[in-house]
Amino acid sequence: QVFAGQASTLSNGADGTATVDLRGLGPQRTLVLINGRRLVPGDPNPTSTSAADLNVIPSSIVKRVEVLTGGASATYGADAVAGVVNFIMDTNFTGIRFDGQYSVYQHENRSKITPAILDSRASQGFSGYGYPKGSVTDGGTFDGTVALGTGFNDNKGHAVVYFGYRNAKPITQARRDYSACTIQNRTPSAANPNPLQCGGSSTSANGNALIYTTGSPSSSTFFTLGAGTLTQPRTRYNFAPTNYYQRNDERYTAGLFTNYEITPAIKPYLEFMFMDDRTVAQIAPSGNFANTNTLNCDNPLLSAQQSGLICDPVNLVTGFIGTTPLVQGTNPDPTAPPITRIDPITGNTYNLGAFTLLRRNVEGGPRRDDLQHTSFRAVLGSRGDLGKAFTYDAYYQYGRTNYQEVYTNEFSQRRLVNALDVVANPA
Repeated sequence: QVFAGQASTLSNGADGTATVDLRGLGPQRTLVLINGRRLVPGDPNPTSTSAADLNVIPSSIVKRVEVLTGGASATYGADAVAGVVNFIMDTNFTGIRFDGQYSVYQHENRSKITPAILDSRASQGFSGYGYPKGSVTDGGTFDGTVALGTGFNDNKGHAVVYFGYRNAKPITQARRDYSACTIQNRTPSAANPNPLQCGGSSTSANGNALIYTTGSPSSSTFFTLGAGTLTQPRTRYNFAPTNYYQRNDERYTAGLFTNYEITPAIKPYLEFMFMDDRTVAQIAPSGNFANTNTLNCDNPLLSAQQSGLICDPVNLVTGFIGTTPLVQGTNPDPTAPPITRIDPITGNTYNLGAFTLLRRNVEGGPRRDDLQHTSFRAVLGSRGDLGKAFTYDAYYQYGRTNYQEVYTNEFSQRRLVNALDVVANPA
């Protein structure tokens, strides 16, 4: 019946909230209540579901959880199609309570499969395919809450306050031998009978380029970039180690629940809840993922060897389909001449060579998504008995979630194009 919509072990794609999902219909179809009243939306990003963030709820003073698994849209609206989860707080708690938990992960790196296929990559001259050895302990997580409750004015009133702190350390895939590379199937051969191999991206640290050569007029060939050279075969990049299994997370919570009985018909109450949570997602460095497809043949940074391949007549651009360049062997019109352009500064003419570049931004470091949610919820109301037949509960509720996201180390496609369009400075 109950699915965890987002939890600590979901790294890429998570928006930094924890959600609940009844019947797997999506967290946006599960209504979350606290003491029968709505919880504020968790993530205001237009691309998210805006489902309630369970990080706000102090687990140490939860008295019980009521789950209505039948559809309740007739009562609550479209966000209750899958059902309702109602967290009842122990607003009459008395005393001082400390709750604390610390946990870690421990793993013994002793896989017999992964090191073998990692070693095969290393023997091919590919860097970045190392693997961890021995025992590792990581992912330390502390979660603590202190709650204080007391009655006052001869127990006509009662107040409960709480403070919480949580800190989770990250775990990267580089810390596990079975995830130090992305394992893929391959076709076994006599030289290498292993049906598995360490996967790798052609958007590598060295950089690869697709170029049409005389021997393959209708298909492009991979070349690796070097210092003034273009050589074969292509290099690969191991993108697995940088990714998180568990993201780092730091959270502060605080709140107050208080009520007072003036008369049986007038019982005012106040609820206030605050939460500040920050987490950082991380994946492999960005790069030029075939975002640029041509290179100008008057580029002064080209060596003679590079220019001979890129500006070979079979590789000159004779047209485009969208942004994809066509050459003599792929153009439906094989008689189409190479495109000629004019340098607006020098007036010289030049051609374009087909040059699809794949190059990893290892210098810039991994892509990081820094997410912070700060939310508070306030309820002011009164309830009571109106005779023997009727009761009432009237309240005003206000909630707000502030969302901040800083995404770093990504590339601009337009600037990549401009960066490769190098011309000689006439000055």
